[in-house]
Amino acid sequence: MNKSFISNSYFYGILFIVIFSFLLGFFQFSFVIAFLSGILFWLFRKKVNFYTFNTRDKLNIFSPVCGEIKKIIKNESENVLIISVGFFDNYGVYLPNTSRVDNFEVKGGDQFFRYKIPNDLLEFEKYRHISIALRGKNGAVLKMEFYKNFLGKKLKSWLLPGDRGKQKANMGFLPFGGTVLLYLPKNCEILTNIGEKVIGGETLLAINNK
Repeated sequence: MNKSFISNSYFYGILFIVIFSFLLGFFQFSFVIAFLSGILFWLFRKKVNFYTFNTRDKLNIFSPVCGEIKKIIKNESENVLIISVGFFDNYGVYLPNTSRVDNFEVKGGDQFFRYKIPNDLLEFEKYRHISIALRGKNGAVLKMEFYKNFLGKKLKSWLLPGDRGKQKANMGFLPFGGTVLLYLPKNCEILTNIGEKVIGGETLLAINNK
């Protein structure tokens, strides 16, 4: 079910301005701020899918980063979620599931503008990125690719092949944002939609039905 919400920083900022204006005697000003804030909330509110699920289920796959779902590509063998991490988004990167690192590979290449995402997966191969393969508790392999965008930097991570970690554990950060490709097994049930704002380590993206 879709529900609207407003970020804590925005809410407390507006609340402080309203209370401060009220205490100084600018009653009309405080009401104007409250009215304009309501309009801004309605226009720019974020919508997130809320589900009832067991957060300890090892088959749950959470978003590894904060950003926006730009594309969902469904192939015969896998599903791919393309997530854009904005310049002002949280840069933290988290393990999407409880898993072991099977492979950590750094590939060279060009970089692309974050708002001009390639239309085909084959086009991504020519761009500079870091690829990480994770093997879950059920043996299914999940892959993440982190692409360096213009004005951004490459992924900073302390993971090594053979490392193990729990879902939602912090595994690094993506300075100034970038583009993330999350490869999911074909049998995963995708719970997100294009345009949805996701929160790293909190937003449930899919459930592995294997």
